[in-house]
Amino acid sequence: QGTNESFLVSGSLSPGLAAGAQADSGPDLRFISGINAVTNGNAPGFGDSVPGQSPGGAGGFGGGGFGGRGAGGFGGRGGFGGFGGPGGRRPGQTAGAAFGNYHRRNQQIHGQLSFTLQNSALNAKPFSLNGLDLPQASYAQSRFTAIAGGPLVIPKIVKDPSTQFFFTYFGTRSAIPQLFTETVPTPAERKGDFSQATQSLGTNQTNVPVQIFNPKTHQPFADNRIPSSLLSPIALGLLPFYPLPNIPGNVNNYQFETAQAANTDNVGLRIQRNITSKDRLALNFQYQNRNGTTANPFGYFDDTSGYGTNITFNWTRNVGTNAVSTAQIRFNRSTTQLIPFFSTLPDVSAELGIPGTSSNPLDYGPPTLNFTNFGSLNDGVASLVRNQAQGFTENYSILKGLHSITIGGGYTRADLSTVTNPNGRGTFSFTGVATSELAGANCNLSTGAGCTPVTGTGYDLADFLLGYPQSSSIRYGNESNYFLQNQWIGYAQDEWKLRANLTIIFGVRYEHFSPWTEKYGHMANLNIGPDFTSVGVVTPYTSAFPAGLINPDYNNWAPRVGLAWKLPWGKRSTIVRAGYGIYYNEQAYINLAEQMAQQPPFAVSNAVNTSSSNVLTLSKGFLTTSPEEITNTFAVDRYYRTPYAGTWNASIQHDFGGGFFVEATYLGTKGTHLDVRIVPNELPPGSPLSLVEATQLANATGFTFDEPVGNSIFNALQLRAIRRFNHGISFNAYYQFARSIDDSSTFGGVGNTVAQNWLDIEAERGLSSFNVTHEFQMSFVLTSPVGAAGSRFAPESKIGRLFKDWQVSGAMTAQTGNPLTARVLGNTAQLAQTAGTGSQRAEATGLPVESSTGFFNLLAFTVPPAGEYGNAGRNTIPGPSLLTLNLAVARSFTLAERRRLEFRIEGNNVLNNVNYTNLYTIVNAVNYGLPSAAGSMRTLDAVVRFRF
Repeated sequence: QGTNESFLVSGSLSPGLAAGAQADSGPDLRFISGINAVTNGNAPGFGDSVPGQSPGGAGGFGGGGFGGRGAGGFGGRGGFGGFGGPGGRRPGQTAGAAFGNYHRRNQQIHGQLSFTLQNSALNAKPFSLNGLDLPQASYAQSRFTAIAGGPLVIPKIVKDPSTQFFFTYFGTRSAIPQLFTETVPTPAERKGDFSQATQSLGTNQTNVPVQIFNPKTHQPFADNRIPSSLLSPIALGLLPFYPLPNIPGNVNNYQFETAQAANTDNVGLRIQRNITSKDRLALNFQYQNRNGTTANPFGYFDDTSGYGTNITFNWTRNVGTNAVSTAQIRFNRSTTQLIPFFSTLPDVSAELGIPGTSSNPLDYGPPTLNFTNFGSLNDGVASLVRNQAQGFTENYSILKGLHSITIGGGYTRADLSTVTNPNGRGTFSFTGVATSELAGANCNLSTGAGCTPVTGTGYDLADFLLGYPQSSSIRYGNESNYFLQNQWIGYAQDEWKLRANLTIIFGVRYEHFSPWTEKYGHMANLNIGPDFTSVGVVTPYTSAFPAGLINPDYNNWAPRVGLAWKLPWGKRSTIVRAGYGIYYNEQAYINLAEQMAQQPPFAVSNAVNTSSSNVLTLSKGFLTTSPEEITNTFAVDRYYRTPYAGTWNASIQHDFGGGFFVEATYLGTKGTHLDVRIVPNELPPGSPLSLVEATQLANATGFTFDEPVGNSIFNALQLRAIRRFNHGISFNAYYQFARSIDDSSTFGGVGNTVAQNWLDIEAERGLSSFNVTHEFQMSFVLTSPVGAAGSRFAPESKIGRLFKDWQVSGAMTAQTGNPLTARVLGNTAQLAQTAGTGSQRAEATGLPVESSTGFFNLLAFTVPPAGEYGNAGRNTIPGPSLLTLNLAVARSFTLAERRRLEFRIEGNNVLNNVNYTNLYTIVNAVNYGLPSAAGSMRTLDAVVRFRF
């Protein structure tokens, strides 16, 4: 979600805008020559660890390279406006300055050792959503760092002061606390006794007794109790995977606290050398090894592991006195593996009599079970992912009069190997439709024709115990895939220093990302006729479809322009900056390729809803009813276009003296060609069950269709006040007032991944799921005045020795919450194409959403009338706000001229404030309106650091 947010906010796929940092939001003109900026940029091009050394380094307005899955972290959008940044080399600059040889002044090795420890004994307990005071799980976290750099001089081994090295090691050994709260069946409900069960209908009907009907006789069960003879043996076999409640009540009656392991080792080595007066070489090597566990709410643990290597080689050459050429070669490889807990179990589905699942032992275990009122039974998906990229770039910069001209280009070959079955165990969803009362003007109970479920009847767990899912989905086979992609970039930029106080930058960048192809052609798309009148399966090079089953998009031109103007009047410096740029999101292609690779005829794939003519059961839910049916579950528009964001910004910054600066910025971003996903020909919720199959497209059972027709708009006003460190104090205050609106399925949040009504995409337009209207951040640093000029206490006096070299720092964040969507599941939902998530929204009653009590007004939403879509908009519920305060106290001791020891205590969320992070917003679920998750409570870290 983080990268999606950044793309819609700033055109970036690096972390979103943060106080004191400038993401790649178009021309970053903070570092134009001759104009000093207050804050540093934070967008290194191509991800190079030496800012300014690769095309588009920090200070350019190309922004940082982005890799992500499939791209190997290589070939990013950097490379546009790459020189002039801090540490970046301009033509004619000395080699030492260009490479940032920060140790040449003393030719000595510098470094530091640090150790950080956190223990549960000093931390607050995770917040319990239901108020139960459980013992805290024991855990500890440690981080350790070793850094050394300087001339390559090792006594009796090597003496080469002209070569600089920089070595880093960073390791973690962590157990991360996790508290799960779920709703699980009570002992009575597990036996089919629902006489005490209740459900929600929205508005003021949040505690309504359950009414369940016999699916065969359509008569109500006496006292809402199902006879034991009718209970499904398969359901009874799956029930033990759900734990018993450990908390009284029917809602949020189960709590599980544990700690997840997360261990990493990171090693880095950078070597740089001037081989001639004109040539410099730099080699950067980074390696990471990682392993850990991922906990499941019901006590299951998945094992994760992986490693990654990144190698870059740079050759920089001065060409005359006014030009510099920089060439880079890069290799990047990463491997990640997940082994789910369920894979250690026997073939549960085969033992219970659930045919049609994967026979791969890694896919063993029970199927995923989704409910309206209860927690889902699921586990991770076994996977082995190998991600590799290799390529080169060339950047040429020249000074010519008042112009600094940069041209360059590059090529990346990306390889992605995956071994996985995304849904090999299969998924069943239960909504209560089977045990609902059926009615309708022309309802025929014997055939189901014209019958619709009655709102307020039926219960999801009753359906499960009887063995009747509302929908089923499965996808496995063709588990090993090898994806390939080519990336080409080229750019040209002119930085024109028109006057001493005015600089203009303009240029253009071209990017081409070929659609991912599968090495052996194991991909399938659907050839869809006009207005979805026909559907046919296509594979690479059939029916004029290309190898990637998506036509290449060759129109990825990105013009960019910006200026920085230092006003010529006034005693204090005032700088105006403005810029515009376009940024493309090549990461959009990989998800499409992975979806198409797991489709027939190369894999088993099916997603169906129950109907009166094809009643799904646990024993036959994964079996295709007809060999002639098209069971592909995903298709994409063959004329897919690369999503892009056009972003513009304008700012004014004023220096008030004394190191105090104020800056006001306007930032706008428009996203175009964003993904929108629909389910063609899907019926309105609550339609007669007899029509479910009658409306399918030809012989296609139902699929999700992706088309690039979405868009977004983001506008923000940002205010920043900065005081540089002066007289023992510095601070940085930041405020943003913003709004983001979109209609994209990719960025829609939970329950918005598929459009509610495939014929009304405009109804999807609403607040972005990551929208934060108000955000305030402030950080500060205070140092002891003892020993400073004008201090009343001498540093060597008793008081001076006690109080000198202390530092107090802190950071506060206060922001409004992310918006949420009022959703509906229950007996009217069609869940096959959304893997049980659903896309149906609630009906707005017209009452205010905000409430003086609770998180929002529960009366503002209800269940829509049968056969109608809910009229509530996306993300209309204000999410919980956030407030955190972090503080740190440190004391340093000088041991010798070049040796210093520091002790530091860091407190996170020192106020121990409860920050709810999500709410249950399904209006017909028993937990409607309750919080579903909370952030971390107070933690304390102890740090010791030795500098030399």
